Amino acid sequence: MIEPKPGGHGGRPTELLPGREPGQSAPAVEVPERPALSQNVQLVGEMPETGFTDRQWLVQRDGRFIQLTELLYRIAEHANGDRTLEEIAGSRREPRTRRCGW
Repeated sequence: MIEPKPGGHGGRPTELLPGREPGQSAPAVEVPERPALSQNVQLVGEMPETGFTDRQWLVQRDGRFIQLTELLYRIAEHANGDRTLEEIAGSRREPRTRRCGW
């Protein structure tokens, strides 16, 4: 079943999960205090020399590649089972340096 979602992505319809009614909230998900990536997930790194305007980063999961933004990749790097959610969030507030091409 597809229901339009007001204020969604350009007014495009949003597909509902099976058994969910429009307006029904998502079920609660338990999140560990110290999250870690699955064993089948590997951080690959930055994609070199792409045609994209922004730098792109790769993660491999079950033999398939997933393209991420740098922010999501950096968060995944910190999700190692040792850091709490607050520590991971705090790591993104630290100043970061950017590489310059000159």
